[in-house]
Amino acid sequence: MPVLETQKIVDEIKQITIPVIDYRDDFLGFYQCMKKNIDEHQDFIQEKLGYIDLIVVEDLYQDYKRSPLTDVVIQTKERDIFNIFVFGDFEKDNQIIWELSEVFSEFVAEFVILPIFTSFPKNLLVMNSGRIIEQVKGGIIIYES
Repeated sequence: MPVLETQKIVDEIKQITIPVIDYRDDFLGFYQCMKKNIDEHQDFIQEKLGYIDLIVVEDLYQDYKRSPLTDVVIQTKERDIFNIFVFGDFEKDNQIIWELSEVFSEFVAEFVILPIFTSFPKNLLVMNSGRIIEQVKGGIIIYES
C-alpha cells in the first residue's frame, strides 16, 4: 500500500508542476542552464544518484517582470537563494545533496544564486504530502528518471 500511496503523491506533484521542456518563456536562461548542467552529468546522476526520481525547482521567474513593449526585464524582488526539491528512494540525503551541488556549480557561478536542496525520501512523502505539495506547486521539473 505505501508504494501505491507514494506513486499517487508523485503523480500529483507532476500534475501541479511544469516539465522544463514545456516551459516556454525562460527569457533569462535559468532552466536552460540547469537542464544543460543535468544533461552534462547525466551518466553521473544515473550511476551514482540512480535513486533520484524527480528534481523540482521553484519558479524563479516569480521575481521578474518582462515589459510587453520592449525587451526590458525588471527584477521585482532580489533573491540570493532558491529551492530545489529532490524526490527519490534514499535514506541518507547528505551524499545526494553534496553530489547535486557539484552538478549545479556552473549554474551558481553564472547566476550567483545559491540552491537550497530539500530532499524527500519516499518514506517521508506519505507523512508530509500536504506540505510537500504546497511547497512544489507551480515549480519546474528539471529532472525525471
